[in-house]
Formats: sequence, C-alpha cells, structure tokens
Amino acid sequence: MNALILGGGRPDDELCLASGAPAKALVPINGVPMAAFVLRALRESGRIERITYVGPVNDLLRGLVDEVLPDCGALIDNLESGLRALSGSPRILIGAADAPFLSAASVRALLDADPGAAFVYPIVPRAVVQAAFPEGKRTYARVREGTFTGGNFFLVSPAFALGALPWARRMLENRKNPLAMVRLLGVGFAIRFLLGRLTLADLEGFALRLFKQPSKLLIVRDASIGVDVDKPSDLALAEARLSA
Repeated sequence: MNALILGGGRPDDELCLASGAPAKALVPINGVPMAAFVLRALRESGRIERITYVGPVNDLLRGLVDEVLPDCGALIDNLESGLRALSGSPRILIGAADAPFLSAASVRALLDADPGAAFVYPIVPRAVVQAAFPEGKRTYARVREGTFTGGNFFLVSPAFALGALPWARRMLENRKNPLAMVRLLGVGFAIRFLLGRLTLADLEGFALRLFKQPSKLLIVRDASIGVDVDKPSDLALAEARLSA
C-alpha cells in the first residue's frame, strides 16, 4: 500500500515558536524531527511501498520518503495535493506527521485489520488511551458502544476522498459556527450525536448516504494510533517516552 503523510503546518504554532522549527513535524523530540518517528514506523513495517510527504523536510526526512510535495498552507489543500499525486492507487494510508508513538507493529496490525471499505477510520477506546498514556489529555466522542478518540491514520480510496473534500471543506470552514455545522449534519442527527445516542452503525449509515460508498469505523486497541503531539505537555511526554 502507498502512504500519504501530512507534515505541513503554520510556523506560528506554539511548538514551532518554542523550537524555531518551520513546521510542527520538524519539531525535535530528543534531537530527532517528530515526523521521522512516523516515517520510520512506516518503512520498518515492510508493508508500505511508497511514501508521499506533504510539507517542509530536512535531509533526514527526505531520505525516508519517496516524494515530497510543498506545503499548500491549509490542511485540506495539503490533503488534496497528496491525493491527486496518489490518485492511481486503489487505496492509501493517510496519516499525520505528529504521531510519534506509532510503531511498525501498529502499522502492520492496522493493515491486517483493514475491512477494505472505501473509507476506514480507526477509533480508539478512551480506556485504552488512558491506560497507555494516563498523563495525556485527548478529545473524545461518545456513542452507544462507548467513548472513543479518533485515529491519526486512516485508509481510503483517493476517489472517495477527493469526492468528499467539498463537504470536508464546508465542515472546516464552519467549525466555529455550531448552527452552520448542525445544518450540514441535519438537526436530528446532530442532537443524537451530542447526546451520545448514535451507534457506530448510525454513523456508517450517515456516511453511506452522504458519499454513496461504504465507510467503516474500526475499533483498534492501540493507543499509538490515537495519540499525537499538539502542545508542550504532549511534547514533554513524547520526549520522556521516546528517550530510549
């Protein structure tokens, strides 16, 4: 499988400002750029044929990828650029460069569990994350099956993802406008989601109606899939855990 790693970002991110790195993916963890941990995990998994990377790189990162695309300035634009570069791939693994706890074993386990839907989004139970990283703070969503955090990696067909981009853009543009987001989702659906009354099957059915292709929410019991580095406390945790 081919992989797309998103390593762009704003230089005014607090971690960038503290370290002087031009993008968060280049912020050092014990002297090693954050993205290198992700890229090494992909390489060492033995399951990734080609890696396309979007964002600024140094010599170390350049040696770990097959193709480098420039940072377009916005997450959705970077995603679209990478998807178009890999449009000939049947399905790809897309991930964030700021998830340094990812391991080669985690990559292999995720691909082994792949149900093959057009869009597969891993979710990690809160209990799993808190057991592995009790010091960390994550964002969670509640459904009838439990409380989960979203993964930093997912599997998708480029055609599906490119078709879904206009809707994703509207969601991002309205992320600070709750009323507009409710209109996009539908009032009944949004209320049930906020109350935690939806099931995973409800969410998959919503995606099917919206995008006309099957999607799957995949429960994975691997905290490294759902934990990233966003703030100084996350960076301190990563430096402590990855010091070996």
